[in-house]
Amino acid sequence: MKFPTTNFDAGYPLYGAKFIKDDTVVVAGGGGEGKNGIPNKLTVLKVSPESGFDVVTEVTLSDNDDSPTAMDALGPNGTVLLGCNENSAKITSGEGNKHLRKFQCMTSKGEKCTLKHVDAVDLDHSKSIDDYTKLIELSPKGDLAAVVSSKENPSVLKLVDSKTLATRFEIESPQEIKDISVLPQGDSVCFLTPHGVNIVNTKTGKIVSTLSDITEYNLSKCKFIDNRTVLVASTFPRGRPGVVLLEVDISTGGNPRITKKQIICHKYQGITAMDLNNGNKIAALATNSNDLLLVNLVTYKIVETIAELHAFAVTKVTISPDGTSVVSVSAANTVHLVKIPTNFETLQTDNGKLLQYVLLFLLILAISVFLQRNNLGIQSTTSEYLDWFIARPSKQSPKVYDFAGPGEEMSIRYD
Repeated sequence: MKFPTTNFDAGYPLYGAKFIKDDTVVVAGGGGEGKNGIPNKLTVLKVSPESGFDVVTEVTLSDNDDSPTAMDALGPNGTVLLGCNENSAKITSGEGNKHLRKFQCMTSKGEKCTLKHVDAVDLDHSKSIDDYTKLIELSPKGDLAAVVSSKENPSVLKLVDSKTLATRFEIESPQEIKDISVLPQGDSVCFLTPHGVNIVNTKTGKIVSTLSDITEYNLSKCKFIDNRTVLVASTFPRGRPGVVLLEVDISTGGNPRITKKQIICHKYQGITAMDLNNGNKIAALATNSNDLLLVNLVTYKIVETIAELHAFAVTKVTISPDGTSVVSVSAANTVHLVKIPTNFETLQTDNGKLLQYVLLFLLILAISVFLQRNNLGIQSTTSEYLDWFIARPSKQSPKVYDFAGPGEEMSIRYD
């Protein structure tokens, strides 16, 4: 494998993850109400491909709480928003359910990060224990949060002031909201339905543009690439395997349009998580088969597939701010770190490398036939050339990337 990997057992099922620094990630999850011996936690981890994972700090939630179901964070001295229901008896009795919780990640100079609980609110006012916080995303500036509950008919997107946790706007959708993404500038939010892309103005709370009736695909995940383009991960309907990436241009006002479609593979029937880093031109997608796909955002080709990264469903992926690390988490209690070379954008795809092998083989075959037919005094036969090709000490053998230290260049050697 060309990308170094390492993993960590958190001791509890994981449902949220977010990098707050290049080497620091926040994860969240748990076993649910009553714990059953499995805690509900919010944990800050320092990550390194060489030394693995170190727990910086963590918060253990009440034994009576349900498990955290969604989380987002800004750092290193920013806000952490956690979706976590209180106990079922309190919810069903109508006493309220402060399911959106705010923590502050605080780091003094020369000291480790600490998590401080700041506030909690009940946004949904539901008496059903089946309703939970499904999606949370903070704006890059940290002043706004987009929050979606699992409750449907209608599905509701709430725009929340991340300082006061007061609801600014509620936007209803007759269809299930599958995913959300906040524009880098923070003035728009994209929400995805099974067959539609919708853009909301965060200052007015109004839907300003919609691209609907995309019936040829099942839309799964969305992320803004820049201030005018949304990347949408989708699959084919009716169980047909295949993953398709769509670029949607929202700069055309009320008429967003698909500007690019790319089938990246003919496998998989679902995408469970996605993140991207436009600086390093990388997208990371988790599939229903627990595989991790690393995609070049320039060519929209899969550079690497890491198969069966986790034993159970991959619930979240997050890419470090510098684009050199990908962390995925799973309900199997595991955190997995994949180190990404800084030259990821220039790496060849698996198909590209295969094509090189085929072309080299055909070239050698053509040269050997030419030499024999023209009787140029070469005694080797075609089969001997082929034997040499198969047995040669190839420079096309798997590459190993040596990651450089400060001030050094990364080197590439061949095994």
